[in-house]
Amino acid sequence: MTAHEEQIFNKMREVRRCPVCALLEDLEFEILCQFQYDLTRNEGVRTAIAKAGEFCDFHFLQFRKLANS
Repeated sequence: MTAHEEQIFNKMREVRRCPVCALLEDLEFEILCQFQYDLTRNEGVRTAIAKAGEFCDFHFLQFRKLANS
């Protein structure tokens, strides 16, 4: 069994819904947390995100929820 298959099977045992959705939500949360850390600590990340056009509306709201929780 590959690492990805094992991760999916573990998630299937853990949640009673689509394991792909659950894994994607976990990944999205981890990415947003990392962005939150990097944005506060690294000027280069802030500049790069600003040049890229910021976050889309959906992820901006998700980021705000995380930052203001």
